[in-house]
Amino acid sequence: MQKNILHFAYVAIVISAMFTSCKKAEVTVSATDPQLAFAVQTDQLAFTFPQTGASTGKISFLWTDGNANITQFKLDAKRGGIASTYTAGALSNIDLFGFNKAFSNTSIPKGDYTEAKATVVFSQTSTTPYPLTLKGTFTTASATVIPTEFDLNDNLEVRIPVINIIADGTKNFTTNIWMHLSILLNGISAQDIDGAARINGTILINKTNNITLYAKMKGNISVCAGAVLSSTAK
Repeated sequence: MQKNILHFAYVAIVISAMFTSCKKAEVTVSATDPQLAFAVQTDQLAFTFPQTGASTGKISFLWTDGNANITQFKLDAKRGGIASTYTAGALSNIDLFGFNKAFSNTSIPKGDYTEAKATVVFSQTSTTPYPLTLKGTFTTASATVIPTEFDLNDNLEVRIPVINIIADGTKNFTTNIWMHLSILLNGISAQDIDGAARINGTILINKTNNITLYAKMKGNISVCAGAVLSSTAK
């Protein structure tokens, strides 16, 4: 009898430990805790396609303009070994090519954060049918310049690894999320773009126009982003 009681007690302890290890942290954030800001920027705006066949002219693409409406930013990480999530609010009408960065801020409790990932949440709504719009020009081998527009008319979450954060209360942090736009053209040839349908002279790429190009570029959004964490003294 005593052996059975000990066995059940052991099982109860193991089950309790399992639930504890899976439980997300519920930590109250105070006004004195470190600030974590999120910002989105763009780079790698120009891309030159490899030459094929007998063509000797340069075929290129240049991103020139972009706008984003972001529903939410998230930081998922382990703090003290326990999974934690912290969220920052929406940013609307962000000029992705502007000099002045827009920031979304939240507070995080002091602690060491490992296995961190930042998430950018794009949500399509009635007021923001295109949470991400990018414009550029495609230049053919004959030097013809064709305006091009990519419109994300879908919901999308982009997750980016972030280095470990040591938040000891002496610094605030910024996660700069860079969209390397040349990577949006991965797996896409000059012939793919040159053969795309045009609307009033513009190559329009979205869920209903040039859908094959849209699917490739939407997929590339998830791999074109990288995060750089910086800190400043409080």
